[in-house]
Amino acid sequence: MRFDQDRQRFFGFLLLFVLGLFAALLFSSAQTAEAAQALQLQRDAATASALLARGISRETAAAALTETDVTEQGRALLCALGLPAAPLSGSLWHSSARTALLLAVLLSGTLLAGTAVFFRRRQRLYAQAEAVLADYLQGDYSRRLPQDREGSLGQLFAAVGNLSSMLQAQNDVQRQTKDFLKQTIADISHQLKTPLAALNLYQELLQNEAEDPDAVRAFAAKIAAALARMEQLIQSMLKLTRLDSGSIVFDLQPTPLPALAEQAVSELRTRAQQEGKSLCLEGAAEAVLLCDRVWTCEAIGNLVKNALDHTQTGGTVQVRWSQTPGLTRLTVADDGCGIAPEDIHHIFKRFYRSRQAQDHAGVGLGLPLAKSIVEGQGGILSLQSSPGAGAVFTLSFLTGS
Repeated sequence: MRFDQDRQRFFGFLLLFVLGLFAALLFSSAQTAEAAQALQLQRDAATASALLARGISRETAAAALTETDVTEQGRALLCALGLPAAPLSGSLWHSSARTALLLAVLLSGTLLAGTAVFFRRRQRLYAQAEAVLADYLQGDYSRRLPQDREGSLGQLFAAVGNLSSMLQAQNDVQRQTKDFLKQTIADISHQLKTPLAALNLYQELLQNEAEDPDAVRAFAAKIAAALARMEQLIQSMLKLTRLDSGSIVFDLQPTPLPALAEQAVSELRTRAQQEGKSLCLEGAAEAVLLCDRVWTCEAIGNLVKNALDHTQTGGTVQVRWSQTPGLTRLTVADDGCGIAPEDIHHIFKRFYRSRQAQDHAGVGLGLPLAKSIVEGQGGILSLQSSPGAGAVFTLSFLTGS
């Protein structure tokens, strides 16, 4: 491992440092002893000169200079003169060397022990970081690097932690995207089975009844209806997929609410008249909504279609809007059969059909699509209904947002 190589190099440096320290201390001790010997020789020469100058014989002076025994009279004299009581000798070098070596051993041992402890702890830290990074490579981001470190290593761990958080977020997004695409494909495949089976059946019947013009026209009409249902399903699913994936950017522009509501229901007025139902618009003429006109018209149109589907002949569908300084509301209300309590919490799910909707044409995507459009523009789509009392869908937007 690179860490082991670094540790070997560092310990090699420490060894050189210790050897250099020993050499420096020994050299310093030798220099000190040499200086002490020079001083001792100078003092002995001065003493010999003084004795000879006072008529002391050479033998007596030599005996005095080479004497090693120390008497109390001699100590007293030296103390009276303010001189050291013991003469310097060659043993000073040995004493200095022993002291220097002892200090060098103590300092080197402390340095080596501290370094060993430091590297052992750092080795454990690196091993922990290596294990965490190995988990990251496997896609497991549950563990975290130590975040209480200071200095460059702490900054490195913090940067790696931030990177792991980003990778985890990207993985979550990718997983959600895969799940979304998987579910979308499964939904489309499931919903296409019925019209495709019907088309196959009608095609076989057409082949068997090719000589009967009335049968041909009837089955051709059924084929057209099945194809229209498939086209509606595919178009709605594509719109929902684009909305849910965030690939649609809404073009928010100030739009007069009366013109918006009229555009949304313009293609449904003929149907309402044919079915004997009233379609009414009501609201302040000066009200303005910041929205994407095309998509919002589709959301309102889907709500109105749903209301017409569940309203009996002679019923009324009302589109109303109101605006305050803080909130803009648009409601689509009908006086139809209403929605059962057990269906209300599922009404915006894809392909969900309540018991009251089983007899009506549709694929169950109009309400989910309307909800995605409204929420994609920062609004809220809510529902109030009870059996036999109709239903009220409310689009709520912050005024000016």
